Amino acid sequence: SEEGHLSQPAVTQAIAKLEEQLGVALLERRASGSYLNEYGVIFHRRTQRLFRQVEDALVALGVPNNRMPVALLSSRITRSQIRSLIAIVENGSFAQAARALGVSQTSLHRAARDLERALALPLYVQTSSGVMATPGGAEFARKVKLAMSEIDRGVDELEAAKGNFGGEMVRATIQAADP
Repeated sequence: SEEGHLSQPAVTQAIAKLEEQLGVALLERRASGSYLNEYGVIFHRRTQRLFRQVEDALVALGVPNNRMPVALLSSRITRSQIRSLIAIVENGSFAQAARALGVSQTSLHRAARDLERALALPLYVQTSSGVMATPGGAEFARKVKLAMSEIDRGVDELEAAKGNFGGEMVRATIQAADP
């Protein structure tokens, strides 16, 4: 909780929600503390890969800057910001991306511009057909989308560890949840 600058109850609640979505306990809870169990080790490895890939994508984009270490910056990027950027790249404009995500243009615009401000780099450009991602923004979106697939692979590994092969139901539940 200290490292994430969150309260202990908030972290406990987030972990409980994740465990519920995954259908497995990730931690072994003891009087001396909480420790990753077999499933926790599997999922932790995948989330660590996700963050490393996002950090590498940030460096390739031209971040870090002097304001914030890249590891801290990567941990502050939200799922909504990532979804917005990817949708803008895949759909060609803010308006089409908002329709594809089923959100208002205002909501998409806010998430997109918040990401741009956090990175202190231009990710979007105004064109005659609307606002589109810059080439750097498009490449960043591609790399972050690839990094996000680590969660899907983690779900697959958890399902295999449980003896199930094909984690589609669990994955759909996790993707539907937007923290």
